[in-house]
Amino acid sequence: MTDDEAHGKRKVADRRKLDAADVLNWEYLCSVGEYIEHPRNWAEGTRLFAYDFASTADVEKQNRMLFDLLRNATARQSADPQRM
Repeated sequence: MTDDEAHGKRKVADRRKLDAADVLNWEYLCSVGEYIEHPRNWAEGTRLFAYDFASTADVEKQNRMLFDLLRNATARQSADPQRM
């Protein structure tokens, strides 16, 4: 037993990585998902996201889709003007 284990500390490598599908409500995404060719507002965009997300089984693609959605939704939202 290592000192870290003896003190109850967990190593980062031991933690399981959460995937997008682990944190999103799959049933809800399936119920609101809709293919919209040219979304014109946030509501249509999120319905298209739900459709696309639920339409793929590729975990890395799902992770990237959620990353992109969050990045775009929070772009230019920093309270620090130097970070904009």
